[in-house]
Amino acid sequence: MKPIEHSFFQFFEPAIAEAIASDARVVALSDQEILFSEGDMPDALYLVLEGSIEVLKNDTSGHPQSIAYIHANDFIGELAILDGGPRSATARAAGSASLVAISKEVIVTHLGQSAAGLDFTMKIIRRMRESNQNRVEELMRQEKMSIVGKMINGIMHDFRNPFAVILMLSDLIRRIHPDVSDHCNTISEQIDRLTGMAEDLLEFSKGGGELKVQPFCPADMLQRFEKLNREYLSSLGIELSTAAEAGMIEGNEDKLLRVLQNLMSNAAQALEPDGGHIAIQAVFEPDGALLLTVADDGPGIPEQVRHNLFEAFSTYGKKKGLGLGMAITHSIIQAHHGTIRFETETGKGTTFYVHLPSQPAPAA
Repeated sequence: MKPIEHSFFQFFEPAIAEAIASDARVVALSDQEILFSEGDMPDALYLVLEGSIEVLKNDTSGHPQSIAYIHANDFIGELAILDGGPRSATARAAGSASLVAISKEVIVTHLGQSAAGLDFTMKIIRRMRESNQNRVEELMRQEKMSIVGKMINGIMHDFRNPFAVILMLSDLIRRIHPDVSDHCNTISEQIDRLTGMAEDLLEFSKGGGELKVQPFCPADMLQRFEKLNREYLSSLGIELSTAAEAGMIEGNEDKLLRVLQNLMSNAAQALEPDGGHIAIQAVFEPDGALLLTVADDGPGIPEQVRHNLFEAFSTYGKKKGLGLGMAITHSIIQAHHGTIRFETETGKGTTFYVHLPSQPAPAA
């Protein structure tokens, strides 16, 4: 899209639109790059030409929460331009993005010289209504997360003793019957998995926690994953294939294993009841970064949920679950300074791409 083709210029007469466009500058952002931060003083209005901009607002605990997305042919930063106050939110690129920056002085000058002011004001009022609605929805989401956190905390308190008994009996069986030690190890690993899932839910309900990282081998992680899930998937008529390059990377292996579990669970649910194939690969890139792919040959992700797949409580079309799995997955990957994206086609399947840098964060 050329700058002058942006819908913003429809507010102005052609001559004024051309004058404004001639003073504009193009801004290119890479994925996750900050356009401006909450509290910054305004210098420009930004028109989105390509890509999307994510708007984030800190919650009461100081953690940034996504409240809106500004897509191509829309604009951002208008309120601070008009009232002169600091930026009320942070804006960053969601994927690569191309924008046009129009200085505050140019905007104020030309709004005062044309009949565009009323139309522009009406557009801003509509945006404020949408923003207020998004804020209400965010407050409701936080309340739901608080309830989930309290519920999980109570459940884990009640389950702690039964889990301890199961682990104790598993260890006793292992000592009496060494020939079934592999099965006993699987029992212990599944108990650890349940505990880890609950801990992830608790962390997510509180806005996240510190990420503890250390070097690990992705090939070993996939071997663990296969051991924990092959029989389960086989019972559903789902074939599992894994492949991993040799090498090491820094990260939290247990949390990344749960990322694979969540992606696999969604794929398995999509493949029920007819079965199918899930393929997981781990490949190192030249700079040492890791690319994990999880692919299935299912029906594809429904159109209705593609835009908010990683949002909490997104349960469209699901028969079970709270709708938190993909939100937690996204949170874990963000904590590793990584990215996740997907490609899906109706009737042919879905592939998720998880990109993890070689050194995501210092060990806590």
